Amino acid sequence: MKKIHLLYFGVLALSVLLLCGCSFNAMSVADVMRPPSVTGNKAGIHECLNESTGGYTLKYPKSGEYRTAIIMKDLNFDGTEECVALYKPQNTASGICVSILSLDSDKWKIDSSFTDTSFEADRVLFADLNGDGCDDVIVGWGNYGVLPSKISAYVNIEGTYRETSVEQPYNECICGRFTDSKFDNIMLFTLGSSDTAAKASLITMNDQKSEIKLASDTEINSEVVSFDSIIYSHITKDKYGAVVEGILADGRRLTQILYCEGKSTIHLFSGGGTKLLRNENICCADIDLDGIIEIPVKSKLKTGEDENKSDTADFIEWNVLNTDKEKLISKSYAVCDFENRYMYTADETFSENFTVRKSDNGELMFYKWDSKTYVPKTGELLFTIKVFNEQQWSFDSEGYSQLISENGMCYAYKIENDSGITADEIKEHFILF
Repeated sequence: MKKIHLLYFGVLALSVLLLCGCSFNAMSVADVMRPPSVTGNKAGIHECLNESTGGYTLKYPKSGEYRTAIIMKDLNFDGTEECVALYKPQNTASGICVSILSLDSDKWKIDSSFTDTSFEADRVLFADLNGDGCDDVIVGWGNYGVLPSKISAYVNIEGTYRETSVEQPYNECICGRFTDSKFDNIMLFTLGSSDTAAKASLITMNDQKSEIKLASDTEINSEVVSFDSIIYSHITKDKYGAVVEGILADGRRLTQILYCEGKSTIHLFSGGGTKLLRNENICCADIDLDGIIEIPVKSKLKTGEDENKSDTADFIEWNVLNTDKEKLISKSYAVCDFENRYMYTADETFSENFTVRKSDNGELMFYKWDSKTYVPKTGELLFTIKVFNEQQWSFDSEGYSQLISENGMCYAYKIENDSGITADEIKEHFILF
């Protein structure tokens, strides 16, 4: 079997094939929680807000990375954290306040404060929307029981925060440098309904750097019923994009890749639909640590006329996107056992020269593929990989040698006589995920 050197797979064993989730809703306890009991250098935050409002109730974002109402963040990258606070002042019918606080001679002060009429803060994000080298504050707003419907940005313009908003419903959103400009942007993703098409929308700053605007949008697959993960990453050496993993009503997964042309045009690559559609929970990942995300495409290995295709192991081809040609380019390969969470790395010739069968007792059996006969067929058995629990390994593992033991399971191999395969070769290609 032709050997390849893919040691980088071991570094990324946990990131290649993951159950990826991008959102969940925290419990709705925001309105009954009291301000935090802070100590040390941050103790003055409560005092500052209380002096300003006469009392307040914290409002917690329900989604996203930041789920606290008091967010500490170095917005101007000077080594000192500022504070972004979300709260509702007592004795007022107004909505939620967003205040940005900073330390002045060891005392917290409110630099800017804004009020939104929405009843719920969906999420808080940070990005440099106007290219000044400082993070701006972005808040998604909504009301109970409906989609978030507005994105507001609190942008630092020459030392003063200004509020600017776009009314736009969304299910998920991310920030990143999607366009050819040197500024960050916001990308929103909305699922389809009986009345509206699913779409992705790009929010950018206007040319005057004074307001955010809806720059462009594009329809995406309306059969997706939920977003499982959305990854911001290099999709080529010079271009960032969003890799959207969606779940269809029948449980299958679909990958869609979105990126921008020029300063505003958002573009969708979906691989023609079926190529990036799969049953297994296998996500896109930067498997070789070159900074560019790879896209998995699953296929079945060769079978003879009398063999059941369902007994064939899954073969994964990892691809990168060529945006000029609008096509996927193969980069690396692996045989995957999703049930037992391991893979055997391969090369571009593997599927032509070998095939792999799954047995009822959890074995992966690697065979030569004989293509020289009149009817191509499975050739001689080369080696087998099998997973044992501790009891099985102690009493029923004759002929097998251990690869690795983890979480009470033993991963082992058995090499057939005269196969030409070595133990070192199997160990080099075997990776847990």
